[in-house]
Amino acid sequence: ILDLGNDTAYCAGTVFMLDAQVANTNIATYLWNTAATTPTITASAAGTYSVRVVGTNGCVATDTINVHINANPIVNLGPDVDKCVDAGDVEFIDAQYPNAFYLWDNNYNGSIRAVDRSGTYYVRVTDLNGCSGTDTILVNFRNNPLVNLGNDTIVCNATTLELNAGNDGISYNWNTGQTTRTIT
Repeated sequence: ILDLGNDTAYCAGTVFMLDAQVANTNIATYLWNTAATTPTITASAAGTYSVRVVGTNGCVATDTINVHINANPIVNLGPDVDKCVDAGDVEFIDAQYPNAFYLWDNNYNGSIRAVDRSGTYYVRVTDLNGCSGTDTILVNFRNNPLVNLGNDTIVCNATTLELNAGNDGISYNWNTGQTTRTIT
């Protein structure tokens, strides 16, 4: 009795073996529709596979199986992110694949993730067929400089007040057109 099993589907990239071996029987020959003559073959493409098995007693058995290959999800988290941020800013990363299951590197399972720090983020998306795809994104947050000119101030005529933007080593652009760290 030869049984290749029920028609089946598997995910792309999976090795799927078809086995025509018959228990407790002396087999003389195997002949697959792929021209293979081995007891097992790898179903490397979608299609119909059939095998003809001849026992040493001359008895013949045949079986056929249809194999479908499901595509793996193509996951796209978008381009890497490199931006200036203020404290408390977040970046939303979207796995962009509907009707699926998500597993991020921190075990979060939603499709959209908010991140608030630099790092490499990874997600595995599994579709309804059980096939998976992955993507990784690099997020680089650069902190905006903190500038505090102090409280609003009233000065008398002929009195000066120096304003200091702090943050040595960066460039400045005051509304007066000056480009120094301090202005009077």
